[in-house]
Amino acid sequence: MKTLADLINELFDTHRKPNGDRYTNKEVSQALDGAIDQSTLSLLRSGRNANPGRMILLHLCRFFEVSPSYFFPELTPTNHHPNTQAQGFAKVLLRGVQTFSPQTQQKLFDLLESIAAEEISTDEESHDQA
Repeated sequence: MKTLADLINELFDTHRKPNGDRYTNKEVSQALDGAIDQSTLSLLRSGRNANPGRMILLHLCRFFEVSPSYFFPELTPTNHHPNTQAQGFAKVLLRGVQTFSPQTQQKLFDLLESIAAEEISTDEESHDQA
């Protein structure tokens, strides 16, 4: 999983000025009328501030014209989830593993989601046959 600094730096790398140059922290700050100052952008981009407020993320989304889900891809529904009931079941089971790394949590989530989908599918088949 990418860090917040990775995501913000990716925005600076992929969303460029019309002439192709990268925006500077100063230019972004000025375009936002100082809503985010240069030093805050520097801290965010270096990873020294990994927990900005809601308004900072909102301003970055508006400046770079990205959806707020850009910063929270794990909350975006994906097409590979076979059953939202299974997804919900897996999330409930994972609440107890908050101390694991995000990568381990995702692996467990995927495994439990798969198992839950199989169980729900089996239950539905059994119910249909009854």
